[in-house]
Amino acid sequence: MKSSIIIGILCLIIGGAIAYLQHNGTDPIFTFPLVIGSLFGAGLGLILGAIGGYMGKSQSIKRKELKEKLSEKVATETNQITENSTENNLGN
Repeated sequence: MKSSIIIGILCLIIGGAIAYLQHNGTDPIFTFPLVIGSLFGAGLGLILGAIGGYMGKSQSIKRKELKEKLSEKVATETNQITENSTENNLGN
């Protein structure tokens, strides 16, 4: 969610800067194409931000699953080592 807000705001800032640079001073700055361009920029920023957030969340979930698998594997190996050492001690 944060990434979509940041990218949306950046697109609005870039659109405003471009509109300001193209403004020649004779006609009003808030024209219909500027409003449409701002809405398009904000929408595009929200879409790109949502895609980035989705990708970040999926990577986070994958990392969490991998960490759980590794901790289960370590726990299993630790149990096996403990059982083997107990059997060896009982056999002596």
